[in-house]
Amino acid sequence: MKSAMIVFLKEVRENLRDRRTVINTLLTGPLFAPLVFVIIINTAVTREIEKAEKALPVPVVGAERAPNLIAELKQRAVEIKAAPAPDKSGNRINEFSMNISIKRAKAEESATSAKGAPAKPAGAAK
Repeated sequence: MKSAMIVFLKEVRENLRDRRTVINTLLTGPLFAPLVFVIIINTAVTREIEKAEKALPVPVVGAERAPNLIAELKQRAVEIKAAPAPDKSGNRINEFSMNISIKRAKAEESATSAKGAPAKPAGAAK
């Protein structure tokens, strides 16, 4: 163990004599690492901001039945798209993860909708 320490100290002393080695270890490392970190973080933040500013595409069925909802969604940077046609089982399968379907109000709900109450999306809890 003592001989390993002697060799280690000899190598350290030898490296301290060489100016290029000292400059590279003391200046390049501490300056280069934060610069790389800042570049990576800046790139990630820029990409996320660009994604956040894009309009969110949402397929809607029955948009004509809820014009106020559609207007509100458009104000909040939501891009209204036509929903795909249903398949044989009645499901609307597409690349979107969520569809909004606005159904006609029942007789008992028509009185509340006439008063300006919001429309209930399909599948909403009562």
